[in-house]
Amino acid sequence: MKLDPVNTIFNTPVENEDLFGLKIYSNCNNEVYKIPEPPACKTCKKLICKPLKDINIDINEINNKSTRKPLGKGGMNIVYDASYYYVDKNGEKKEKNLAIRLTRVPDRKILGLEQIGLLYQTKLSKSEQDGGFDCPYIAKVFDFGMYKNMNNVRLPNVEGNGSILLPKEGVYGLLEKLPEDLLERILDGSKFEENDIKIMTKQILIALSCMHNHDIYHFDIKPENIMMCDKGNQNIKLIDFGLCYTYNEKNTSSDGHLTQMRGTPNAMYLSPGYEYRRNKKIKDRPYPIDDLWSVGIIMCLILSPDSDLLTNFFPRTWDVATFTRKNIKPDGTYTSTTVV
Repeated sequence: MKLDPVNTIFNTPVENEDLFGLKIYSNCNNEVYKIPEPPACKTCKKLICKPLKDINIDINEINNKSTRKPLGKGGMNIVYDASYYYVDKNGEKKEKNLAIRLTRVPDRKILGLEQIGLLYQTKLSKSEQDGGFDCPYIAKVFDFGMYKNMNNVRLPNVEGNGSILLPKEGVYGLLEKLPEDLLERILDGSKFEENDIKIMTKQILIALSCMHNHDIYHFDIKPENIMMCDKGNQNIKLIDFGLCYTYNEKNTSSDGHLTQMRGTPNAMYLSPGYEYRRNKKIKDRPYPIDDLWSVGIIMCLILSPDSDLLTNFFPRTWDVATFTRKNIKPDGTYTSTTVV
């Protein structure tokens, strides 16, 4: 089976509880009926999502929060702070750092993509004991599934002006809360030392290696999807797998899914791979370079915020990767005489 998010079908999931006034139906224990292979149909059945109370997450504490603080908003989702304080077994007051991600568009295709992405993110981030791949640089997912907005719930808008009405149904994810994303850190004028960039790049590559070794490709690597784990400029985790893709070597192609632009539209981080697939210069399948290209562009931007490095690297139209067009090979590898 291949990924077809338009026709993704979900079995009736198990009803959980109310969350922020929404009725949620957990899908974390793999009630997804149609998922792509590999690795999902071979390994995701072994995924273990324990009840929230068994992993010391109290939904009542989340719902008792006096404010619904928005943390950020993307094209398809909005994220809210779900953190709360608790007293541990030693009597010490600690904070449980959580975030809730909610889709804010009713598009059925988007809902399918979001659930598939959360399934993979869960699989990648969970421990091997719980059936995961134990990738240390992927943000953790504690629960995900569908929500129904039966009471016309409105939540605060990110911009601080008014509120937004959530759709009648959508997808939710209960995730670990991380301080801020890489874009925010860059815009804050934070200084990145050479050693910071080396460590950060290594962590991103380890995360991508874990994904690619299990035939999962992110397709939306950009600063907004790289979360900083602390106040330093080194430790990161990847988020937002809503555009991810998995490839089965038994299939000869992705049936056209990858001949279309896949990623953030008009973004400089897009690999030119889709042009080659569309023009039948390479096989219609994902390649590691689809993600690695984006990493290279991000590092160039950090090294040269004014983009001089990029404009010198690609003298004419660097955003469509002129140099790669001449040297890409059918297997997805490439060579270049241009050196940064």
